[in-house]
Amino acid sequence: MRCRSRLYAPLVRGLARLGVRPNQISHLRVLLLAGYWSCLKTALEWSVLFVILGLWLDSLDGPLARHLHAAGDTGKFVDSNADHVFYSIVLIGAIKAGLVGLVAGALHVVLTLLLNTYSMLDARMPSAQGWLVRPFAGPRVSLRAVVYACLLVDALCGTRCLAHAVWPANAAIGLLALGHYFSLAADAV
Repeated sequence: MRCRSRLYAPLVRGLARLGVRPNQISHLRVLLLAGYWSCLKTALEWSVLFVILGLWLDSLDGPLARHLHAAGDTGKFVDSNADHVFYSIVLIGAIKAGLVGLVAGALHVVLTLLLNTYSMLDARMPSAQGWLVRPFAGPRVSLRAVVYACLLVDALCGTRCLAHAVWPANAAIGLLALGHYFSLAADAV
């Protein structure tokens, strides 16, 4: 994170001088989905550029929030929800483009939503399990990073990488969601 903060420092200072707020960057990321969606059937390579730009913007809002001393629970909530909307729409677009099957893709979106919901409710587990669902959290590669990488490979090379990666990701996310569910159920008793 320190390296990213130093690398982004000039850009962050410039954005701060322009009055840009971290939540505006999160909102812009969601708006990029219109470009992604419009290019899906005709120019898959261009749609992937919108995804890459959205991922880059996701890495920018945190340093800006820290620079502005505006990091807080509301911003984390907005960023987290923007992440989930972005990821879900990208996956739904991959279904539309035929990169992943309807059942596997829809199940992935639902399981990811369940896991994220349970993670927000179960305050004890997100730090231990969060690396699995956040795009580039910590030293390990997340499942989302694998899905985004497969989308890029499919767009550029025409492979079926994403179709093969979604089922193992579904199994891992499903098991984590069940773990959160039982943890929450045990706390409710």
